[in-house]
Order: sequence, then C-alpha cells, then structure tokens
Amino acid sequence: MKNILFHCSYSTYFLQIQMLSLLLRKVKSVVILSLLLVINISLLSQESNKTTEWINDLDYLKDQIYKTLPQAEERINENDFNLQLAKLKSKAFSLSKEEMAVEIMSLLALTKDNDCFVYPFQEALNTQILPLKTYFFSDGLYVCDAAEPYADLIGEKIEQIGNYKIDNLFKRLQAVMPADNVHYQRYQFSLYSQLPNFLKWAGAIDNQKEVSIVTSSGATNTVSFGDLSSYLKLERTLASQVGLTSSQSIHEKENYWMEFLEDGKCLFVQLKAIANNKEGNSFSDFVKEIEILISSGKVEKVIIDNRYGGGGNGFMLSDLTDLLHESKAINQSGKLFVLTSRSTKGALLELSAILQLNTKAILVGEASGEGPNTVGDRIAVTLPSSEIEVNLTKVFWPTSFRFDQRKTIQPDLKVNYTHEDYLYKHDSWLEAIQEYKLASNKKPTPNFSLQNELVGKYKVEGYKLSIYREDGKLYAVVKKKMRSFFELHTELYQAMEGSLSSDIPQLSFLYEEKDEESSLTKLKWLGKAYEMKE
Repeated sequence: MKNILFHCSYSTYFLQIQMLSLLLRKVKSVVILSLLLVINISLLSQESNKTTEWINDLDYLKDQIYKTLPQAEERINENDFNLQLAKLKSKAFSLSKEEMAVEIMSLLALTKDNDCFVYPFQEALNTQILPLKTYFFSDGLYVCDAAEPYADLIGEKIEQIGNYKIDNLFKRLQAVMPADNVHYQRYQFSLYSQLPNFLKWAGAIDNQKEVSIVTSSGATNTVSFGDLSSYLKLERTLASQVGLTSSQSIHEKENYWMEFLEDGKCLFVQLKAIANNKEGNSFSDFVKEIEILISSGKVEKVIIDNRYGGGGNGFMLSDLTDLLHESKAINQSGKLFVLTSRSTKGALLELSAILQLNTKAILVGEASGEGPNTVGDRIAVTLPSSEIEVNLTKVFWPTSFRFDQRKTIQPDLKVNYTHEDYLYKHDSWLEAIQEYKLASNKKPTPNFSLQNELVGKYKVEGYKLSIYREDGKLYAVVKKKMRSFFELHTELYQAMEGSLSSDIPQLSFLYEEKDEESSLTKLKWLGKAYEMKE
C-alpha cells in the first residue's frame, strides 16, 4: 500500500514537473517573442525617425535652393527636380550620411551651377579618398603624384577605375557633379572619381575600402582609400602651372604677380584671385605698377593668365579693365592675350568676359568652366537633422547681354594640353602665343559716309546702345549699369554690303538704307538676330 501511494505521489510530482517545464518554455518563448517584437518595433521606430529626419532635411534643402539661387525657376527643371527628390525620399531610410551627400549632389546638379555643392570633407561626413593626384589631360587621365606604396603609379595612364572604363565612369558621375558645363566637370572628375561614396553610387565598386585601377600597360593595381591628410601631402598644383616660370615657387602664396618673359618685352601677369595679397602691394597698387610699365614704353605685349580658379571681388576689376581698354599701345590685335582653362571661373571668368567684350584681346587655351552670365557669392546652408553643410549661390552677376545663353567662353586659339607637355614642362598656352601670327588681311573700316549715317543711339532688348566715330573709326558701346559687370565697347568693320563685324567673335550688325540714309536694324549674337530701334 505504501509502495502504491509512493508511486502515485511520484507520478503526480513528475507530471507537475513536466507541466512546469512546459509552462516555463512557453513563458520563455513569449519573453523571447516579446523581446524580438520590442527590438523590431525599436528598429522600425529608428528607421521611421531616420526617414522622417532625412525627409525634413530634403524639404528644407528644396526650400533653401528656391529661396537662395537666383532665377531658380528658370535654371531648374521643376519636374526633374521633384522626381529626383521623391526618389531620394523613398530610399532615405537605407542611406548613410556619406551616401546621402552624393544623392544631394544629384539634386544640386540640376541647378547647373558650379558653386552649388556639398564639400565632401566637412565635419559632418567621414569621407575618404584615394592617395593619388590625377589630371584629365587632352590624351587621358594620368597619375601626377601618389603616396607610398603607390608611387609606381606616377606617370601611368588610368584606363579603368573599378567596374568602369574612364569615359563611362565620367558619364555616370556627371549626374552628381554640379557644373555650368562639361569642361568644369572634367576638372572636377579628378576629385570625385577618387571618393568611395561617389564610386559606389556610380556602381564602380561594392567595397568602399579599396578599388582596382587598370592602367594602359595592362596592369591591375589595388589601391586603398585613406584619410584626407595623405592626399593633401601630394603635389596638387594645377597641371599646366608647373611650366610657368622658374620664379613660380616664389609667388606660391600670392594672388597676383607679374614678370617679363625671356624676350624682355612681354609682360606676363598672373592672376589667381581678385583679392589683396596678405603681404605687399594691394591689387589697386599692383594695377598702377602695370600702368607705369606700359606708359614707359617697355611693354610691347601683355599676357593675362586667368587659368587658375578665380575667387575674389569683381568690383576690384575696373582699374585693370579700364587700363587695358584705354591703352592705345596694348589694346591692339596681337598685343593683348588672355589665358583660360576649364577651371577659369568666378572673378577671373568675369575678367575674361569683360576683356573679350571691351578690348581686342585674343583668348588662348581651353573653354572656360563657367559662362559669362553667372551666379556667385556662395553661402553655406546647414541641414537641420543631419547637419550636412550645403553650398548655394545667391547673386546673379551679368557680364553679357541677358539673352547670351553661353555656358562657357570659347578661346580664339585652342590648346591641347597633353601628359607629355606636363612631363617636359611645356606651357602649351605660351607656345600658342609664340606661334601666333596676325592675319595679313586687315579688316576694312566702313566708309566715312556710312559712318556718319549709322552714328546715333539705339535700343535693343531693353539695352541702350550707342554708335560713335573717332579718328576715322566706328565703335559700338553699351554702358555698365549698377550691380552689373556687363559693358561693351568694340570697333566695327565692314563685312559685306549691309553687314558690320566687330572685335567680338559672336557679335555683328545689319543695316539697311531708308530714305537714302542707312540705319542699323538688327544686332546679331551667335547668329540670332535682335531688332534695333533708334
């Protein structure tokens, strides 16, 4: 009987243990499920918060772009902008700050403005870069300098970065390189083709730690991304600058300087920014020195070098432009040359445009990085959630007619700058000037009678244009307005019956005889005619 009772008690106890164990397992499962649910809800909440923050940032950016950028409605295709914005919002939850910075650049690219961009090395971003200095020569992309252990790449032509050949990679990155034109994008490519977040965006790489680079020799090299400090130690001087003069290093930190070239009669004026040097003469005094040299009769030719960037204050230019325009010794065909490149922009672009429209200057080099009617005066806008800083431009600075739609200024003498020129320190710009020969056929001046008939004041597209004669020559003038750099002063020549040409390649005039007296009827700009009225 005791055994039976013991057996029953044991069975009951065992059953209770099993039930308790089962209950504990269920409780454990519920706890685990609850924890997973909490974690999942937390992740979803974080994801939702992140998405909301990005959307707020993007909406704020759109608002700032349209408030800040001059003529934003005209410059930006609203449909394209809104489609791109919606696309970014839909994938915002999955993007890191560095990835979003590239996506923001795709929005800014729609402004078609060089100075609307996200600086990749700002505090809010952790952007790395390849420790290479490359340059897009006319014959391809070459490595000009490299940090160890990649020094063997110096001098190599790059055929492919990651999954793409250079030309294809350039085309893909154009969508995230804000610029007025393709020439400035070629200048930018050397930087953006070395940033991992941009290469990943383009589909060139999956791994943001390193990239394979294929050179023209057929070799494949694996190069690791590093911090900015390695890149800053490299020789980063603009490629053509190595061939300037033996005294270039003396002026490395100066915004402007000048010297006579070897023949002792050609004054070379280097401009990097229109802003006073930290030491030495002010820009105004610098221009006075140029004036003294020209007045002395020692200068037969002047070269203005506008190739290297161009920040500064455009209102400081008038002393220099007036000097060159008014100098009878220098303002002649073959006496004044202006050097331009794909990086010519800002105040130096303004100077190039003013000299083209007001002197007989010959432009030498590459198409400029901006067009004549540009926007400037950059400001920084900080996105509220991510704290990413975005640069936007806020002022429109006209240097030509409103109807001038050019996105670049083309040179009169084009230069092809090759890697071999760089290696042997050949300055193709200066060589082009040395080889330049004035056309022997002199442009004919309109006859005295026609000059007298055409003299007068005209209106064209809201501009007041005057025609006057002096010393037997005929001139066209548009005076400068407030808050504008646009002014025009050019000599006119007889082209054919009923047509006048000018010193400005894109400008000509048509005239007709009315009541036995001739009068200007149309201004032609890049082939398009605009009605003129007296």
